Amino acid sequence: MRDKSCEWIPIKEYRDFYDVPRAFIVAPRKGLIWFFDCRFDEGIDDYATSYQVYLIEGQDLRQLPPDWRQLYSKSKAKLGDVPLSSIEFDITRRKEISLQNLAQLIEASDRAPSLSA
Repeated sequence: MRDKSCEWIPIKEYRDFYDVPRAFIVAPRKGLIWFFDCRFDEGIDDYATSYQVYLIEGQDLRQLPPDWRQLYSKSKAKLGDVPLSSIEFDITRRKEISLQNLAQLIEASDRAPSLSA
């Protein structure tokens, strides 16, 4: 059930849906983009149990490369790993995520030195 008391942000784009989006982009505020990536792990023959989250600053969504493998070169910093179980998706699992359990990403984004400075 969706918690109406917390802030929800739209998923701007996603790729590789298997139960949940395995790669997606959100923009928690203007000029700040988070890239969530949950890669397939050949060693366990399944997807990883956490997202690797990267900070992309100062880019407009229209400026991002169409090949998402190039997003790593656009990233300013890796913010950390976030377990899939801590991400709350909307009922469709395609439109929004809750910021409720992502305070550490907000703090890490704020601590990262600005590329535009």
